[in-house]
Amino acid sequence: MTDRMPFRQALPWVAAVFLLKLAVQIAFADGYGWFRDEFYYLACADRLSWSYVDHPPLSVVLLKAWRALVGDELVALRILPALVGAAGVGLTAALAWWFGARRLGIVTAGLVALTTPVYLAVHHIVSMNAFETLVWGAAGWLFLDALHTRRRSRWIGLGCVLALGLLNKISVLWLGTGLALAILVTPHRATLRTAGPWIAAGIAMLGLIPNVVWNLAHDLATLEFMVNAVGSKMVDVSPLEFLSGQARTLGPSAPWAVLGLVALAIRPRTRPLAIVYAVVLAILITSGAARSGYLAPAYVWAFAAAGAFLDDVWSRWPRVVPALVLASVMVLGALAAPFAVPVLPVDEYMDYARGAGIEPSTSERKELAELPQWFADMHGWDDMVDAVADAVDRLPLGDRARAGILTMNYGQAGALQRLGRDRDLPPVMSNHNHYWIWGPAPGWDGEVALVLGSSRSFLERHYRSVVEWGRVRCERCMPYENDNPIWLARSLRRPLAETWEAIGHYD
Repeated sequence: MTDRMPFRQALPWVAAVFLLKLAVQIAFADGYGWFRDEFYYLACADRLSWSYVDHPPLSVVLLKAWRALVGDELVALRILPALVGAAGVGLTAALAWWFGARRLGIVTAGLVALTTPVYLAVHHIVSMNAFETLVWGAAGWLFLDALHTRRRSRWIGLGCVLALGLLNKISVLWLGTGLALAILVTPHRATLRTAGPWIAAGIAMLGLIPNVVWNLAHDLATLEFMVNAVGSKMVDVSPLEFLSGQARTLGPSAPWAVLGLVALAIRPRTRPLAIVYAVVLAILITSGAARSGYLAPAYVWAFAAAGAFLDDVWSRWPRVVPALVLASVMVLGALAAPFAVPVLPVDEYMDYARGAGIEPSTSERKELAELPQWFADMHGWDDMVDAVADAVDRLPLGDRARAGILTMNYGQAGALQRLGRDRDLPPVMSNHNHYWIWGPAPGWDGEVALVLGSSRSFLERHYRSVVEWGRVRCERCMPYENDNPIWLARSLRRPLAETWEAIGHYD
């Protein structure tokens, strides 16, 4: 790392992988349509808060600013995660340069990150997850630089990155734990006698303040959400299943991740990042319900290290070998891409998946049909809006004037608000996550409700009259969204405030 090429010589290659990643993400940005969570993020952007039940505020604030610039059409919104993802891939290539890579190593690191399936997926949609590769990559780089230069500015930069990361996703606490232990178990613990690490930690903790203050004012709602999600929503995962899930998540990039982790571990200057990875891995393995993708942002460091390692090896090989390796990265990445982003039409995708022997999967306790949950959650929303709009049109005039639409999950509510905004629908609400905190719509007395996603027995505990008023049928959506009754519920048994308090749920 002491004999690096000038960065101005590396910059064109870093820029090239940035632009290629951006082009790939934008090329498939419309895909199968809106993803469930994107509707929720838009709803949150309409109601800025210091925090939310299920995520901190930064991604929502950035979405609101982006929407003000470009509007809220699907492709325009998805340019934001595409840009962030491209920056993450560019950072991977730049980190390879910092590790000592020259042209081939820089390009290799960038292309491996670009073609990694989990990165293609998280940079396809608007969500807090799109920012993780950028946060973890920058934090790892600043951490190593701070350890080796002892410059206070690097520690300050690390603290700022971690604070922003915590404003985006609480899982950055895992990263912070890994960084702290990597200092303690290496000779770098001597830095604890300096101000730098403590300044970084203090700045980082500032990123938790909005979330902590908000939760103290809302009965620790995020903690309740996490407990419920682990207990009733997420599939239990054994340590072996979590490890095998890494291979599925990374696809053809898995060997590069292994090579890079070894390269990090064998070099004393980069070993702290290998320790950080091991700590985070241990935390996730012992949690019992972690998704395999939770570890994905840490592989930015591994891909960069792999690129730098191979640069040393390639100097002894014929030039044709690196060319073949890079070609294989692109080919294997292209073969894996249809499982991460909507590259193929749905029918062709299903044939492709069957031919590869890949069954639909989910990390949640949900029934599946023909598609994995990742793709199924991009289907059925227009059908749902049409069915609800038809049910509204058939309401008697007296009911129509007093009606509200109540859904049982945030995806349904968000889709009705975004896709149904020109359909003259009654106010839309939900009892799920932050929608429940937003409460009943102003002016709605609760006496007439069109309810989607509930059971008759649940509604009859709260309403005196419950009649099926329609049905949602959607092709290729999640099974629990298909053949859903739309209930017309009238006459609350208790005051609306009491009823609303009773029906809320976080998961």
